[in-house]
Amino acid sequence: MAEYNITSVADQIKPVSNLSLADMVNIGRGAQAYKSGQIALEQQTVGNEEQRRVAEAIKQDPNLFMTDNSLDIEKAKTILPQLAPRTYPSMLEKYTTLSKAEVEAKSAKQNLTQEQKNLVGQTFNILGKAGIKDKNTYLGALDDLVKTNPNNPDLGRLVDSYKKIWNELPEQTPWDQLAQRGAQTLLNIPQQETAFRQQPGTIGTGAATFPTVTTPSVAGLPPRQEVGQTP
Repeated sequence: MAEYNITSVADQIKPVSNLSLADMVNIGRGAQAYKSGQIALEQQTVGNEEQRRVAEAIKQDPNLFMTDNSLDIEKAKTILPQLAPRTYPSMLEKYTTLSKAEVEAKSAKQNLTQEQKNLVGQTFNILGKAGIKDKNTYLGALDDLVKTNPNNPDLGRLVDSYKKIWNELPEQTPWDQLAQRGAQTLLNIPQQETAFRQQPGTIGTGAATFPTVTTPSVAGLPPRQEVGQTP
């Protein structure tokens, strides 16, 4: 193997001829952009890993950040830095937003009559039971409730709070299940059974009469009727 030293190799490196100041500035910018890109990629990788860690912890313990079925921001302040030491500030900001919206929703519900609560509860329950998985369908239905009840500020507050909460949740959230749980917080059990129960009936064809089950209509969703095969 031929002998060489780093000095002799360096001596053979010649600078690029006719390199202008603008060229050197562009080279510097390119190097800085590359470095910034590497840092951004690293931050994204770390963020994804820490989000996965938090999600896994919540999956194992759904009440990890909860106290008495409400988001406990003090718990989040204690636990998030342990699970996500580099990205917890942004996560904590999101949980703080959720906590404030939850408090606002509870306050608004207390000022609504049961009939007014039924408006939101029915919307959630029927769309949820219909298996609607598009978040915007629910948010649009809530907006329609506010438009048809413009003189009810507490209803507007409740809807705004729900929208804030839903917009902070990940897109893969099972919206139909979340909607049905939301309905349960607005209605007592007898009201749920009477207001949203599927109604049995019959339909005649002239030759025979078939049993039917009808799901009520709400928020622009047409009623759904299932017809049995046996007269």
